Amino acid sequence: MLKPSARKFPNWTLLLFQFDFRFKTLTCHQCADSIQIFGNFFQDLVYAPNFSALASLQKIDAKMRDSAGTEATPGFDPLVAQLKRMGQVVRAQLVGTAPAADHLRTADGGIAMGVLLTLADSVGGLCGGLAALPGWVVSTNLTLRTATREMVGPIGLASTVWRAGKHATVTGITITDDGAGGALVADGALTSAVLQPAGGPPVYERPLVLESPTFDTTTAPPLTEFLGAVATGPAELSLEITDPLRNPWGILHGGATAALVDLAGLHATGAAATTDTVLHYLSPGRVGPVTATVTTRGSRPDGHLLRIEVRDRGADDRMMAIAVTTVR
Repeated sequence: MLKPSARKFPNWTLLLFQFDFRFKTLTCHQCADSIQIFGNFFQDLVYAPNFSALASLQKIDAKMRDSAGTEATPGFDPLVAQLKRMGQVVRAQLVGTAPAADHLRTADGGIAMGVLLTLADSVGGLCGGLAALPGWVVSTNLTLRTATREMVGPIGLASTVWRAGKHATVTGITITDDGAGGALVADGALTSAVLQPAGGPPVYERPLVLESPTFDTTTAPPLTEFLGAVATGPAELSLEITDPLRNPWGILHGGATAALVDLAGLHATGAAATTDTVLHYLSPGRVGPVTATVTTRGSRPDGHLLRIEVRDRGADDRMMAIAVTTVR
């Protein structure tokens, strides 16, 4: 069972972007009669349960009360409440923006895949976590594919709940270029496992505003240096698990792992950019150093196919993640 860390340090997403990260809306598009649940987390957090079953129970309850003529008659309130808690989240969407600063770009001017993966993990994880309340989520599988390398900025973000189950959530992630009329930049999906944190889920004020430390992005170093990654071999990058790279549970942030995967692939091949990534999170990174090792599996018309293994060297070389990426 996860326990929140007692230490306070900036989230990797905030450290990377150095700005006020504001998720604007979370709405449901299924039905105008949708019932608002857990509204203390977001101003516009709306869930849509199974309306047919819920409506039937409410009608039965109303008839029982009418026939008895007393408010003391036992009703179906507990069942109604349970249906609300178990209600399927349909078309819940979390929307936000991020700046497209120079230190987030690769040599060809596009936003680094590691940056896009960090955003996808963060916005998709938060959206899935809200769908899993009163539990919370940890990332297990992240897939992202780019449609273009061009980015004017700011970066547009949208995450939609595709499925919210007892043990897992699946969220879709769309990343767009708001400076180019909302042109599609990347599309993907995040699967997360639902857990019951010992200290309960994170508590956010509404509306959600995550403020980053003050930082001059014009003097920021390249992403590899910013992450603290160093080459430890011709096909290997490593980093220490410093406090700013840990998530609220005290383990390496999933976005930091994804950024390391991206950078390791480029380091090993000399490629300009990563175009798509399938990343499987297998175990948490707690000790460090963490090492990403790249194996080239083959080539195809749109680039080189890589397999990248991420291990926690300080925890008996435990496999943390494995990814399949395409670079060109």
